[in-house]
Amino acid sequence: MHVLQQVVDGITSGSIYGAVALALVLVYRSTGMINFAQGQLAAVSAYVAYSLTKSGLPVVAAIIVATLASAALGAALERTLIRRFERADHLVTGAGYTANAGILKASELDEQIAKLKAKCPTCGETKFSPAARQNLMNATEIGPGSGRVGYLRPETAQGIFTDYPLLYRHFREKLPFGVVQLGGSNRNEISPRPGMLRLREFSLMEAEVFYDPAATTHPRFGEVATRKPPFIPHAHEQNRETPYGPADTHRRFATEGASARADPHPA
Repeated sequence: MHVLQQVVDGITSGSIYGAVALALVLVYRSTGMINFAQGQLAAVSAYVAYSLTKSGLPVVAAIIVATLASAALGAALERTLIRRFERADHLVTGAGYTANAGILKASELDEQIAKLKAKCPTCGETKFSPAARQNLMNATEIGPGSGRVGYLRPETAQGIFTDYPLLYRHFREKLPFGVVQLGGSNRNEISPRPGMLRLREFSLMEAEVFYDPAATTHPRFGEVATRKPPFIPHAHEQNRETPYGPADTHRRFATEGASARADPHPA
């Protein structure tokens, strides 16, 4: 009986992981990115299923109803809160504007949208509200009644760069060295697309590696010279596996044999 209970528990846990994995696959295939913020909708679905089972509905029926409810909620959020926001510079560029639309003022963007008859790439709508500037950082006031404006950090790596002199001393002024930092970040998202939902507060982990660009040798380079990592040339952007050694002689990165050969058009 104990073994049977463990089997049931394993199937239950596996089903949960499988459902999450399936949702990630569906989101990735439809949007081209993995968006873990969909966990909020999954939590809503779980609460709905729990409430339905408590009210006497069979478990299978509760799961089906909860899934449909979360899907309807996601569709409603997509239609009402997400799709109504569009990047004005992207609209202008998509309509045929060839210059840099990112430097245009809000009034100039409105003029170009009307002139080029820009359309919403999602629904084809041609009527838009006036363009407005958006700060991607969340503002706050520093201290009580000071009136000083501060911003919550949108990334975690700034501290690594501002503290570089201290880090350099910590590593006894020797390069290379790496620093990994984990912390909270905040972004004032304009439009959470692509994806069903995106968080404005989340955790990031970033790694920065500092090295001397003039130092082109490494005592252990021979240990990895024959490994074949994927390289993606800028010309055709096709993945190509090349050993570190030949890639090095083509100057795809600055180390070891980079000074031995400078081929401007590597194969």
